[in-house]
Amino acid sequence: MQQTLKKKGGLDLSLIWKVFGGALFVYLFLGFMVLPCLNTLTSIFTTKDAAGNMDPMAVIRFFFAGNMPSFVINSLKLAVSLVVTVNVVGISIVLLTEYFDIKGAKILRLGYMTTLIYSGVALVTGYQFLYDSNGMLTQWLSGVFPGMNRQWFSGFNAVLFTMTFACTSNHALFLRNAIRGIDYNTVEAARNMGAKPFKVLLKVVMPTLLPTLFSLTVMTFITGLCAMSAPTLLGYNSINPEIVRLAGSSVADEAFPQARAALLSIILALFTIVLLTTLNHYERKGHYLSVSKTKAKLVKQKIQNPVWNVVAHIYAYVLFIIYMTPVAMIVLFSFQNWPAIRAKSLNVSSWTLINFFGTQDYSYTTSRGKQRLREGVISGVFSNADTVGGIRLSFVLSR
Repeated sequence: MQQTLKKKGGLDLSLIWKVFGGALFVYLFLGFMVLPCLNTLTSIFTTKDAAGNMDPMAVIRFFFAGNMPSFVINSLKLAVSLVVTVNVVGISIVLLTEYFDIKGAKILRLGYMTTLIYSGVALVTGYQFLYDSNGMLTQWLSGVFPGMNRQWFSGFNAVLFTMTFACTSNHALFLRNAIRGIDYNTVEAARNMGAKPFKVLLKVVMPTLLPTLFSLTVMTFITGLCAMSAPTLLGYNSINPEIVRLAGSSVADEAFPQARAALLSIILALFTIVLLTTLNHYERKGHYLSVSKTKAKLVKQKIQNPVWNVVAHIYAYVLFIIYMTPVAMIVLFSFQNWPAIRAKSLNVSSWTLINFFGTQDYSYTTSRGKQRLREGVISGVFSNADTVGGIRLSFVLSR
């Protein structure tokens, strides 16, 4: 009888925990996922006109009448282009360091993975030190070609170039692990059957990487749609900078800014859903696994053709230079004073540790042409309590 009561009590207790867990899950799901999305969606259709009357289609009409479609087209153009360029560069850097026998592969790998450390505003700034209108490379080129356009590094092409090399960090992580997991027995069997190296790569190696490439394509597409730092700094009108701008505006500045920002957010979500649905459809059609009872470690393949071997090495080290130069610029300019950084010129006399310790005065010219000096407003990273606090918080959040 007591055992029966205990069992009943145990069942009751487990039932209570199940009900409590289910209720908590429903609350979190509705409160943090469903309701915010519904509020975002309804805010688009609950706007009011100047007279205070509800006008559900006001935001939609404003969308088509204004320049908002151009932001959508620009973001979609960037996202689609990045899917192509990032996959081409990302696949190539992984093949060069993990599949083909390239001299200095370990050094090349370190250069290709620098985007894991430097990203966002910092990385774009490194490119600006080189390619901006007064960047070091642009200044040198303008001396050689006086008639060149010094504003060449701006707009879509500049954003695409910058983000192509900035967004291959996922390939360096996930695709690298995927290619290391390939069974070398399948590669060797294909070569023993007379398949040429390129055919082995295309027909044996690449199909096993498709699931990883599908995931990387989704991540790259979303990164292109939601790009923020590169379009903002390089002058390209895309969705995410416009959402941030509208979210900070008021009705006095422009018509229903928050509702327009919500509409752009919904468009971003719809693009992502369409891409996920399409890739999942194609992924279900294929079989991409390579399994054997005695799995062998992948052996790097030598490029037998001497011409293609030289071309591969040149391509590998050109990519290495492209990856490393903005990182080198960031490091070098971190030891330059403010006038040298503003002029984007490296000078031994401007060498300083002020960006790390101490303070520096800031001089500027007003709109009326007068010179002004603000003493001690430029402080080093470790001399500013707010900056140190931000660094400490970043470490805490990353743990």
